[in-house]
Amino acid sequence: MTAPLSLRPNLRTCVRTPGKLLIVILIVILIGLLSVRADFIYVGNWGNNTIMKFDSHGKGTLFADSGLSQPQGLVFDTNGDLYVGNSGNDRIMKFDPTGHGTLFAHSGSPSGLVFDSSGNLFASDGAGNRIWKYDRSGKASLFAGSGAGLNNPCGVAFDRSGNLLVANWRASNILKFDPSGHVTVFANSVSNRPYGIAFDAKGYLYVANDANNTIQRFDSNGKAMLFADLRPKTNKLLAKLRSLRPFSWFLPKPRPGMVSPQGLAFDSAGRLYTPNFWNDNIARMDSRGHVSLFKTTGLKRPIYIAIQKVNEPIPAAFYVLGMGGMAALCITAIVFFRRRRAKSLATVAA
Repeated sequence: MTAPLSLRPNLRTCVRTPGKLLIVILIVILIGLLSVRADFIYVGNWGNNTIMKFDSHGKGTLFADSGLSQPQGLVFDTNGDLYVGNSGNDRIMKFDPTGHGTLFAHSGSPSGLVFDSSGNLFASDGAGNRIWKYDRSGKASLFAGSGAGLNNPCGVAFDRSGNLLVANWRASNILKFDPSGHVTVFANSVSNRPYGIAFDAKGYLYVANDANNTIQRFDSNGKAMLFADLRPKTNKLLAKLRSLRPFSWFLPKPRPGMVSPQGLAFDSAGRLYTPNFWNDNIARMDSRGHVSLFKTTGLKRPIYIAIQKVNEPIPAAFYVLGMGGMAALCITAIVFFRRRRAKSLATVAA
């Protein structure tokens, strides 16, 4: 006679526990969708005076094609506006998220652009061998000029201590300026025409070497190591097999050459991107330096790159949502059949 009494708590438990699990799964899915980050990749086309916008899967659209003249440096402010250095007409343009552009400041042949922690914009002047500083209104002041050792400065980036690192293209070195403008050589005679530079989340400095198609990584002391070699690796045996059928049908095609890496930027997953000026493509590198081809269309002499991180649903999120929905359906089915079975057992016991 005690069986029915013991079955009723089991009935409530078998309904309640999967129900709680279902709620937890749905909450986790919702949090995941809200926290998923996707990247928009902006690239300046020096060859046709445009800015292209790509999603994280390489789908591209034209972002801007007016007010541009040999665009180089790209950087976002905290409001999501994109600043572009026009080396062709010595101006810095400001574009809102819709692609509408306005003049921010006149400048001498701007190349690399970067904001400091106070919202001041710094621009390297490749032709004038200077570094300019602009306040939020666009008013300019000279940060570094003659006597600073600048020789066709290009990429610029701030480290965690507020020091400005500058890729000195023609001198093949990296200069370091403290907040007061005092300069020291951070790395000398280790780079080969350095162009773009960028820091990763751990504080390592990455440098794109324009002349030998490599990416170097530097620690805080200026010690260098080879991070990635963008030159295609040739295999004579594979090349011979690719020329023969049926091997040519299934063997992977060789990676196209990536010549003259320019700007550098990291995405939210820690992957490094660089446009290759002479091949009209973009290389993407994982944390180990493995190189893959990200994009080959919509580019005409791409030079600098900026990546904007925004919250948006992406296919991976919809995959998680679909899997979560299937799990919810399975749990619902289990609850339903367990409930029917428990009721049947309770009826038999009675």
